[in-house]
Amino acid sequence: MSTRERIDYLVNKLNKWTLSYDLGNPEVSDKEWDNFYFELLELERQNPELIRSDSPTQSIYSAKITKLNKVTHCEPPMRSLAKTKDIREVYDYFSDVAEEDIICSYKLDGLSCRLTYDKGRLVRAETRGNGEVGEDITHNAFVIDNIPKQINRTQLTIIDGEIICTLSNFKPFSQIYKNPRNFAAGSIRLLDAAECKKRNLSFIAWKWVNTDYNSFTASLIALDTFGFTVVPYFTVYNRDKSDEFINIMRNNVKQSDYPIDGLVFTYDDIELGKSKGFTVHHANDSLAFKFYDESEISTLLNIEWSMGKTGVLTPVAIFVPIELEGTEVSRASLHNLNIMSDLCPNGWYKGAKVEIIKANQIIPQIVNVELPNIIDSDIALEPPVLCPICGYPTAIENTNNSLVLKCNNPKCEGKFLNQLNHFCGKKGLDIKGLSIATLEKLIDWKWINDFTDIFNLSNYRSEWVKKSGFGVASVDKILAAIEEKKNNCNLASFISALSISLIGSTYAKKLAEEFKTWNNFYNSVINKFDFTSLDGFGEEMNNAILNFDYSIAEKLSQIININEYVDKKKDNRCDGLIFVITGKLGHHYKNRDELKKVIENAGGKVTSAVSSKTDYLINNDIKSNSEKNVTAQRLNVPILTEEEFFNLFN
Repeated sequence: MSTRERIDYLVNKLNKWTLSYDLGNPEVSDKEWDNFYFELLELERQNPELIRSDSPTQSIYSAKITKLNKVTHCEPPMRSLAKTKDIREVYDYFSDVAEEDIICSYKLDGLSCRLTYDKGRLVRAETRGNGEVGEDITHNAFVIDNIPKQINRTQLTIIDGEIICTLSNFKPFSQIYKNPRNFAAGSIRLLDAAECKKRNLSFIAWKWVNTDYNSFTASLIALDTFGFTVVPYFTVYNRDKSDEFINIMRNNVKQSDYPIDGLVFTYDDIELGKSKGFTVHHANDSLAFKFYDESEISTLLNIEWSMGKTGVLTPVAIFVPIELEGTEVSRASLHNLNIMSDLCPNGWYKGAKVEIIKANQIIPQIVNVELPNIIDSDIALEPPVLCPICGYPTAIENTNNSLVLKCNNPKCEGKFLNQLNHFCGKKGLDIKGLSIATLEKLIDWKWINDFTDIFNLSNYRSEWVKKSGFGVASVDKILAAIEEKKNNCNLASFISALSISLIGSTYAKKLAEEFKTWNNFYNSVINKFDFTSLDGFGEEMNNAILNFDYSIAEKLSQIININEYVDKKKDNRCDGLIFVITGKLGHHYKNRDELKKVIENAGGKVTSAVSSKTDYLINNDIKSNSEKNVTAQRLNVPILTEEEFFNLFN
């Protein structure tokens, strides 16, 4: 047997045994497993070129299954929650106890999941399903980073919680999936655990089902010591100030990275809660308060089709202006053809009544459509058969499981303008002065016909300085900015600037870190490198990178000096420390992004949520009642002001 064959044999055996062990059916003794493992480790040390990505020495084994099996929940069933939208009903519900005996936690908008541990090891994970029967998702639970695979407890332990995708992790997928909940629900049901791992899901524990404690609070604290990420929870404030309490909670949600759609109130006394009984639908120990977004009704005037940098035409509803949560709103994106059809299966018409909310109190979103009584062809709003910008025929395409309208004209002015704006913008090369309005004029004057023309604009200086709205100072400033990027371009910025589908600045930086130089990256594309082997890169991203047209990029690489990626860490002041940043900055750092860079360059890490692993929370308002402050105080995490951080780590 050759060395390669022996390594393949050992990897396959160990992965098979590991999966059986994790599912509670060990096939071999620990000693036999260890013997195989250390033999594999030595062979890989001697032959690093033969190391497989699925080797147990490299990563946790990811299972692939053929279907999700149904599983019956152990007692008690996974019941739902009784719900209300009136906070006074909450206090009436718990009128038999004092405020300090009611625990309030955030209601997470994800997929409920139950974990079972036997002899300290995770043996099963299951979705809620109908409450009695769910689906076995154990293979995917093993690849969710924050689910403990082993806990310090030998007795049977059952934990209920929520599978979620944080808002920051959802951003790269927000044009494909409607919301984080749908994304999490679909991702956790994937048959290939390796694909699920790339979705960066999280598990947030909110109940120890068979706890030994009689205090709900104590049971959550215990879960935290086991290594679980626990749902943020609080003691309820004064009943007489219920509206003030809800306003505080709503404001806190805006700062959270969790998808949250309400609050859950629970008796802290577990036995008292059990004594309240239950219905088929829900237990009577808890009550959910739903955050209902403020909504307004308006009249639909038109649907415009906005061109993106990839040629996708995004439908945008135009309606009679309304006042919504303090601002005037007259437009809302409809995202894609699927969402248009879901909202209004019978087609869209002028004069329809549309209900608008601000999703997360920020983004206008249409949630309901009522068609006018009389429908005729004059008021029908059909997707355009010709591109509204260039007149080229449009086509409906299935992109990442979503139907989109697209202009496939490679010379479409709208597509080119948006690509050019992205290339020169903050998430691209960041060439100061080249705004979209300026670029539009440069295109109209025929000075820019492709990306390489940007670096020849100095040829038009004498004519440019005479143009209305420009002058010697402004033109020279733009030309100097272009020259600066031409001579000194960051690799991550260059990759991001190319408008590769699904590859924004974050993933461009990961590619730069991995390949170091443009030639290395481009050669990896030519040689069909498997980008799914990189952490966080899924099949869609892999296809997007490999199928992208790099012809212009190659021309640009001959003009621009693209620097080799260099790790910018210059010290280790924050080495190994985990920080969370919240609130406004400005004393020493312009914003959170600047402070984040300072911490990361000093060897630290910045996360979005406070946990028992957090070393410091940075917040200038250390007395605020924000979720992060309250959680930090509960977990004894030190809270530093910006000034204190600067003095401590400068």
